[in-house]
Amino acid sequence: MVKPTTTSIRPGYLILLLLKTHSQFLIAFLQRNGYQVAEAQSPDQLVALCSSNPVHGVIIDACQLGEIEGWSVAQSVKAVNPSLSVILLCHGQMPDVELPTAVDALATDSDLSGLLLVLERHSTQKAAAHS
Repeated sequence: MVKPTTTSIRPGYLILLLLKTHSQFLIAFLQRNGYQVAEAQSPDQLVALCSSNPVHGVIIDACQLGEIEGWSVAQSVKAVNPSLSVILLCHGQMPDVELPTAVDALATDSDLSGLLLVLERHSTQKAAAHS
């Protein structure tokens, strides 16, 4: 089981990160807002953690998308856990694009309160779908 980086968390709210930049800042921010956070060092490790841990959501750096041959990171996560929320973190302005396959939402590192809203909205939708 993955060792989260915090002890005061809401049970069942583990967020996995696969980031190239700002990881320590984002980990601290999510922890302050009640999330348990773990960071994967590679796309393969992220997929393995998703299949062997009670994960709530995944935040993937836009720079990481597509590193797994033949599959994007998001598609690989969905293959092992189709109900998992996958959020693509973009840098700077929010792009005006369609969601890539297997990505549930886009967020930007320039609007962290918006990232929290995206996490909350998708966790509520997933919980309602499983009720």
